[in-house]
Amino acid sequence: MTGQEELLMLRALVEKQKEELAAKDEIIARQNIRIENMVQALLQARKKLFGEQQKITVPSHTRKARQPGFRQEKDWYRLGLILSRSNMANWTNRCSEEWLTPIYERIHAELRACEVLHMDETWIQCNREDGKKASSDSYMWVIRSGACEHIQAVFFHYSPSRKREIAGQLLSGFQGYCVFWL
Repeated sequence: MTGQEELLMLRALVEKQKEELAAKDEIIARQNIRIENMVQALLQARKKLFGEQQKITVPSHTRKARQPGFRQEKDWYRLGLILSRSNMANWTNRCSEEWLTPIYERIHAELRACEVLHMDETWIQCNREDGKKASSDSYMWVIRSGACEHIQAVFFHYSPSRKREIAGQLLSGFQGYCVFWL
């Protein structure tokens, strides 16, 4: 292969890569429009559910949310967007805190209004917990509505201890019968 032929092949390869990058840019632009529309729809839904708030923030949308973070990170990188999995994890945590916490608290309130509840705690091991060894026990408290109740719900609460005060806090305001498993 001569130098001239090699140069022509390199030019053709560069031209092909330019076309591919332009196509990817077009895809990203279309996705950004869709993402913006989804964000606006989510903001409207949040306003309807929780009323007007002074500050409403929505983290960027990540596609293929069922994939692990490292795979999403690679997919975004191939599309030309450098997006770290730690950012995606932070967005997931923030969405959970801002959007799911009110639902979690509402489930807890509805359960406390029931006449019959079942409650239990079980030990779990948390490997990374401030002030505790990796081998020490923590507890998951579970509250479930009785079978006779009109609402069927289960509430999970993590606690680093098994103290009596935790049960007291979880049942504060409850006026019915509570069944504990021994």
